[in-house]
Amino acid sequence: MLQRVQTIWLALAAIIAGLAFIFPIANFVLPDQAIIYSLFPKDAGINSASFYQQSPAWSLVILNIAFIILTIVTIFLYKNRGLQMKVLAFAFLVVVAYTCILFMYQTDAGLKDILETFCKGREDLLKTYMEKQETFYGFASYCPIMQMLLLVFARNGIRKDEKLVRSSEHLR
Repeated sequence: MLQRVQTIWLALAAIIAGLAFIFPIANFVLPDQAIIYSLFPKDAGINSASFYQQSPAWSLVILNIAFIILTIVTIFLYKNRGLQMKVLAFAFLVVVAYTCILFMYQTDAGLKDILETFCKGREDLLKTYMEKQETFYGFASYCPIMQMLLLVFARNGIRKDEKLVRSSEHLR
């Protein structure tokens, strides 16, 4: 039955994961410019005071697409709540892996890669930028936290459905 509350939670989680492709993950403010880091690079204008990374964050892109697919599949597994719970648990693991990669590796490595490309052959400039940069996390960096919360809500909804079905079987 698609008209259950967990369908709303799962659909919202998939939409939020899709929004992560649009919004930036982080803004790195350097002494003379800003670098915007997102899942896919975007072109900066000629008069822009900021520039973007050169290559996509492929590990994050793949995990985000996998999460979207898993949540959509989970929505349509409403007839088999046991399998729905297993796929939901796997989707939760995917979003946890996404979060770990995002905050433990990808954001800092992304900044370092961008600065190494920008400061080719100028180690002193690279060191100055790495020391004096400030990081401001964007909407896309908060998306995994919201996704985890929505998955917990969906799990609770599925469990309530399972309890309701089991209690109705006892009445027969």
